[in-house]
Amino acid sequence: WLVAAAEVGDFQQASRILEEMKDSNVTVDKGHITTALRAVRRSEKATSADATKLFQMTVDLGLKPDVGLCNSFLSSLEESELEDFQMMDDVVERFEVDVNSAYVQTYFRKLLYLGSSYWSEKKMRIHLRTMPDSRLEAALRALNSFKLKIEMSQFCKTLEGALLVTSP
Repeated sequence: WLVAAAEVGDFQQASRILEEMKDSNVTVDKGHITTALRAVRRSEKATSADATKLFQMTVDLGLKPDVGLCNSFLSSLEESELEDFQMMDDVVERFEVDVNSAYVQTYFRKLLYLGSSYWSEKKMRIHLRTMPDSRLEAALRALNSFKLKIEMSQFCKTLEGALLVTSP
């Protein structure tokens, strides 16, 4: 039932199923939560708060988030708040999540509202000029942190060039 709810974007039903599983002492694992996050991503009514509530269940259940679950959470954010990224930064650090280039790219696309299309550095610079300073500063901090953990993709190198020119 959980998969069916995810396929049609019924995050409320997916959340209820997870709660029923918990209440019935059925083991809820990261796969279940990832599936419920897919329902949030496919829903037209879900909010970042809905995604955060589902993701928080991971921690509440004593599960260790992995990069796939973290990426699913970020992918489910439509109107993301800066606090969503601060929470994710804390989770990644506290649980020593091994980030990868897919996670990093999703992180920046959601943080800076870049979408999934190709971005030249010039196009990125123009777009970044519309971003609040707080998001640009958060992106620079995150970029510096990620550079210590993984090899930067071409996307991240392009982003870095654009950020260095447009950040406060």
